[in-house]
Amino acid sequence: MTAQQVLERLTSIVSSDITETVVVATPIGIEKTEKTADFKIQISAMRDIMKRYPQNDKLVEQQIISGCVEIS
Repeated sequence: MTAQQVLERLTSIVSSDITETVVVATPIGIEKTEKTADFKIQISAMRDIMKRYPQNDKLVEQQIISGCVEIS
């Protein structure tokens, strides 16, 4: 997988373009459902993208390094 493909995949995760299959136990048996990435995963993908493209913003860069990015 190339760096461009990784970046495209991370972007797809952030924008909820891709889904994952989740198996859920039910009283009848099991059920497969599709769901988008959780907020925790999306935030992690955003953080990884911003590491590559911090846009020379020192505050954002320091928040990424320390892991203190807040969502308002």
